Amino acid sequence: MAAKLQVRFSGAIPPPPGVTPNFDNPTNIGPPLLGVGAVFVAIMFIFLAIRIYVKTKIVRKSSPDDYTCGIAA
Repeated sequence: MAAKLQVRFSGAIPPPPGVTPNFDNPTNIGPPLLGVGAVFVAIMFIFLAIRIYVKTKIVRKSSPDDYTCGIAA
């Protein structure tokens, strides 16, 4: 009969005094991080739209960096 192997997770170094590690149910910062990322992407598209408007309607001249900004977005 094979012996039951119990695996215990531990960190690379011990935690600081007063901190209890929680490997079973760690805190999740995914949803707030996704929200912040979405806000910044929206702001980026707003600035890209303003840049395209200014270059096409006001300056009436585009340059290679305009295409690079569009591709990067």
